[in-house]
Amino acid sequence: MFRGKPIPAGPLGVALGFVCAAAVGLYVLMEWVCFATKPSFMSTLGNGERVRILLLAPVPLLAVLWAGCAVAAGAARLAPRTRPFWARLGALGPGFLLAATVLLLLDNVTYTLFRFGALTSSGPGRVAYLALFAGLGFWGWRTALGWLRAALGWRRPVRRAVFGLLGALAGWAALLATGDDRPAATDSVAAADRGSARNRPNFLILAWDGI
Repeated sequence: MFRGKPIPAGPLGVALGFVCAAAVGLYVLMEWVCFATKPSFMSTLGNGERVRILLLAPVPLLAVLWAGCAVAAGAARLAPRTRPFWARLGALGPGFLLAATVLLLLDNVTYTLFRFGALTSSGPGRVAYLALFAGLGFWGWRTALGWLRAALGWRRPVRRAVFGLLGALAGWAALLATGDDRPAATDSVAAADRGSARNRPNFLILAWDGI
């Protein structure tokens, strides 16, 4: 599994971070487009709030993957001979996301056009979807490795990574510091809502959307 083309020299942690960011960004973008273009929880939100969701949604997943990149890079630095192993192991995370992105795209198309997909399959159909995802996982891993080799071949990747990370942190901080673009209710309206709410029954609605 860990044999193949050699891994070029260079800052492994930085290159893996770029690959993870690209995979996470693509995955979140595909999901965001799905929710933004059909009736969903974003239907009542303004454009500014939708953009906030797109930019902030990758943060938790990126934090987890970047922590893994740091571990892989640290292990490779401590034991240079194991660098190819850690590079290929680090590509599994973004490779899985690439496979999930393609599977979601295919499933959305087949379910929208033909009303069948992973959710409606059973028995042999689910086995077929599992085999499809296994094949996509291998493709995604190989693709992530290709991206990793390309990232290691960039000039001055550390400087670009530092400036990119600082810019991303500044942008995320600004988004978290600002509120949404939905108009706030006036005090009189809010008081009236609270008064009328006392005479209404309480409902808890649980809903989900996905595969």
